[in-house]
Amino acid sequence: MSSIPLSAYFDEEALFDRLTEGISGQNKEVLFVVGAPLTAPTAQISTGVLDVSGVTNLIRNYFSGTSSFSKLEESLRNSSNAYQQAFEFLSGRRGPHVAEQIIKLAVLNAHSSYEGDPQKNGFSVPPDSVLIELEKNTSAWHLTPGVKSLGELCSKAPEIFGKKIITSNFDPLIEVSIESASGKAWRTVLFTDGDPLRSEASGCHVIHIHGFWVGSDCLHTGTQLSQKRPSLKNSILTLMKDKIVVVLAYGGWRDIFTDSLRALVANASEFPEIIWTFYSDTPEIDEETLNFLQPGLDRGRVSLYRGIDCHRILPRLSAFWSEQKSTKDDDSPKDVEPEPSTPPELPILKLPQFGSDRPPSIDHWVGREDEIGTLHRSTAKVVSITGLGGEGKSVLAAHYLSDVEKGKTPYVHVDWRDCKEEGDRIRTQIISVIGRLSGGKTSFSDLSRSSESDLIDIFIELSREVSTVIVLDNVDHYVDFGESKYLGILDKLVFKFSNSSTKSRLIITCRPPIKYDLMGFDTIRLTGLSLGEVIQLFENRNGKNSIDHRAINRVFEFTKGHAFWNDLISAQIARRDKLTIDMILDDLERGRAEGPDILSSIWGELPDRERLILQVLSETVRPENSETIFEMVSSKLRYNKFDRAMRSLTNANLLVVKKERNEPDLYDLHPLVGQFVRTNFARSERLGFIEIVLNQYAVIISGIGKIVGVHLPQSLLERFSQKAELEIEAGKISDAFNTLFESSDALIGSGNIEEYIRVAKILFSNTNWEINSREIDVFDRVLTSYVECLSLHDRFDEAEGVLDTFRRYVPENTARFIGYCDIRCYLYWIKKDYDESIRWGERGVELKETSNVDTRHDCSHNLALARRDNGDASRAISFFCKQHSLEELIDPASETAKDDGPLLGNVGRCLQLMGRHEEALVCLRKSAIAVEGDNGKSRANNRGWAREWIGNSLAETGAIDLAYAFYRDGAEILKSTSPHRARKMLLAADALPTEEKMDKLHQFELENRVRAWLRTK
Repeated sequence: MSSIPLSAYFDEEALFDRLTEGISGQNKEVLFVVGAPLTAPTAQISTGVLDVSGVTNLIRNYFSGTSSFSKLEESLRNSSNAYQQAFEFLSGRRGPHVAEQIIKLAVLNAHSSYEGDPQKNGFSVPPDSVLIELEKNTSAWHLTPGVKSLGELCSKAPEIFGKKIITSNFDPLIEVSIESASGKAWRTVLFTDGDPLRSEASGCHVIHIHGFWVGSDCLHTGTQLSQKRPSLKNSILTLMKDKIVVVLAYGGWRDIFTDSLRALVANASEFPEIIWTFYSDTPEIDEETLNFLQPGLDRGRVSLYRGIDCHRILPRLSAFWSEQKSTKDDDSPKDVEPEPSTPPELPILKLPQFGSDRPPSIDHWVGREDEIGTLHRSTAKVVSITGLGGEGKSVLAAHYLSDVEKGKTPYVHVDWRDCKEEGDRIRTQIISVIGRLSGGKTSFSDLSRSSESDLIDIFIELSREVSTVIVLDNVDHYVDFGESKYLGILDKLVFKFSNSSTKSRLIITCRPPIKYDLMGFDTIRLTGLSLGEVIQLFENRNGKNSIDHRAINRVFEFTKGHAFWNDLISAQIARRDKLTIDMILDDLERGRAEGPDILSSIWGELPDRERLILQVLSETVRPENSETIFEMVSSKLRYNKFDRAMRSLTNANLLVVKKERNEPDLYDLHPLVGQFVRTNFARSERLGFIEIVLNQYAVIISGIGKIVGVHLPQSLLERFSQKAELEIEAGKISDAFNTLFESSDALIGSGNIEEYIRVAKILFSNTNWEINSREIDVFDRVLTSYVECLSLHDRFDEAEGVLDTFRRYVPENTARFIGYCDIRCYLYWIKKDYDESIRWGERGVELKETSNVDTRHDCSHNLALARRDNGDASRAISFFCKQHSLEELIDPASETAKDDGPLLGNVGRCLQLMGRHEEALVCLRKSAIAVEGDNGKSRANNRGWAREWIGNSLAETGAIDLAYAFYRDGAEILKSTSPHRARKMLLAADALPTEEKMDKLHQFELENRVRAWLRTK
């Protein structure tokens, strides 16, 4: 090591000044070069991407208990770089596949869904397709303070910090942090030579110079890192020119970056600005690093900084540049109206690319000029597109969305939701839209218990901020045919949305006609195409010279201009040389006077391999990519025949293609095609194809493995409910019960309550109650979850109907009857019918005590909740204390049950209702601290409740100003998940006779007061 005097280093204050006031107004771009400590666990946070020592220990654990372990330890002791040596050892004995698994496990340590022990799980990880889905779920990643703040910097000051970032890290957390801060990011991954400057896209360009955790090799060893990469070296040299290069949390190993930097600082004709930071207050620089930095140090082109913690300096920089942006926005003119001809102003919030369903792709668009013109001319906030199946409702909506993306409308963003003509999905879709409009800041679990009114308010409030066209496609299950209006939450949404001041538009498609007498509502009814439009369609597909107008007129009369039937016929003519329109029509009219049966005619001409694909796809529950479809049929088709069949079906318009930039195409059946296949084959004929799909779903789910949890992306969570749905269709009722049981915690805990209800409803309607309730072990548990979910959504009549049926098969005076009493007790507690809840709870408790039966069923907890909320808190508190004494729990210095937030919260709430507010505050403070450290599904709601209850007791004890701070902080937490409760807390705050001018304080000042009080004892 070579020692440089400490006087040659600058400190954190100097670096902060240089990257704030020092570059203000200079129009100078900053290029960050960052390494592993940026995303690794810190002393305060155990979650994060495993760092060098963490990965080395992971490799140690991999070899633990094997004959190679002692040799590994010996090689590490004799190496100056344990990490590189560990990978050399691993690669030599297990190969590159295991090395990739180790890296993926290291990265998954930063994801909420993965909580397993790698050693117990056999060091297995999900397949790349699952990892890609996990990566998209930005809210599920644990971001360290440093990487979170780097993302904010790139988003808040993109011209300075948000152009390009170089990293040696394999993980996606820089991109995740940028997108979480409502910015845009894209990546280039280089594990061999290459030029990252050849590609362009919008947003921050993150360049991974050592590879990436998915779909790429990763560089670990000295040999790999020091390989010659001349194109990349030239690109890095170009990147560093005329920029301030900040090397932060970077080890300085010999690699392509340090090799490039050596060349740059040694070139006297270049004038770089290099900031090299060290974490230590007393750094020691190895000889090799000093050698390549020395020419720059001698010229004053390299500056050294010590004591630089990326988790401290980056949050400071983010706060500074955030304030600068806020000040700039405040100083901008407020009352200048843009000219009508100017394009719409881009919103501050940018929607994540992923998170919505995909609209159908449009290859042949004809006619509908009046309808698309109506969409463009109308100022209605809500537009309903209706018409018979196959008339082009979805295609019209998709065409309009295409115009939005091309800048032809006043709107900026698009969001598509496929409601699949199914019930019990609309609430799920509304929550999904809210999550995307919020930039991923609001999740399913946050909104799972929100009222319909709250969901609508949040939906509309977010739609004011982001100019978006939102399509709810195929909502037929939510239509009152007699009234020609939507049902339930959709009806309420239409009323409020159409009368709101939103900048967005809602388009809803369904078959039945819809009528509303609202100023902000418009409807478009699609009928058949005109003769001229049908001619144009055939000409587009077949060429003008090959068209027989007499024959087309015959088609038009036969189909009455039906858009889909005409498109199918024109596609058949285009793909089969000797086929004529007359031949098709002769076949269709032969014995089919009741109407066109075009699909039967087409089906008879399809090769077996194409029928196979259509029958398999008719049983899938969602669109799939070609890779997954091939896996389903690979035992029956070789890939070359499969590929030809897919192209042929697409050309025949029997497959709907759904595209997404930088993503594989998805394939689906047109609803009429799917309906035809399912209804024209008996269930016994369909079972084999259901089995094919089920087997593939089982493979996908086994790949998800140990990561099943509340933080899984929606697309992966729904695989479980889809599998259960297919098992029901196949008559595998026991398997469906087990699938729902195994996934219930993840589905319900993540807020997918409506999805659970939807599938459970299908399951119980197909259940033989007398037999299945006796023979299926998890029957009662699934039924309990089903009733709880119905209760949480205020569907009390349905819940009671299920329990009434269940009661007929549960003998009285049995252990199962105790469970039945407990479900009844819970249902009536949620319903706030406390007397009935207590009656059922006491009945269950008495039966258990008198029978002395050994059972997991117990009514005590729900009974205590009902008694507490019915005014008998003194009786309930003894249950909530469990084995602890009340004296211990109310002792401010005691750490008894300090991590059990629910226990402390319930005891505190009982004390509050008993009027013992000082003691209540002790328990509520401990409970709130426990909740702060909880990253579970109900964290936001629990934090909100804690602040409301604490505010209540503080107000009762005379701490008015503190009560005000707690109410306001609680309202801020809940405003995006429960506006009704948030408004209630704001009203409570405003009603307090505060001594200070509390309403003048900034939100962060109120938060600081709350946190300061929580830290006191």
